[in-house]
Amino acid sequence: MGSDQRFQGRNDLLAYAENMGIPVTQTTAKPYSMDDNLGHCSYESAQLEDPSRPPPNGMWTCTDDPMTAPATPQFVTIQFEKGIPVKVNSEGK
Repeated sequence: MGSDQRFQGRNDLLAYAENMGIPVTQTTAKPYSMDDNLGHCSYESAQLEDPSRPPPNGMWTCTDDPMTAPATPQFVTIQFEKGIPVKVNSEGK
């Protein structure tokens, strides 16, 4: 692939990564990208950018799917000192 090669979209990037042996978490079946870290998990692309469509099953990593989550609430209290979280208490689970 020359330096003048242009990727036309995510599928081109996925094919390039596969051809070059570059490990990526996206697939053509799950073409959305995910930023998953201790503070949050966010996704973008594909059907996720259309608010009228539900998110795909299996994308929940930090929470339960709201449609299958327990109906019992879980209360979480975070204690801060000088703006920094120092303690987490949880009730209900």
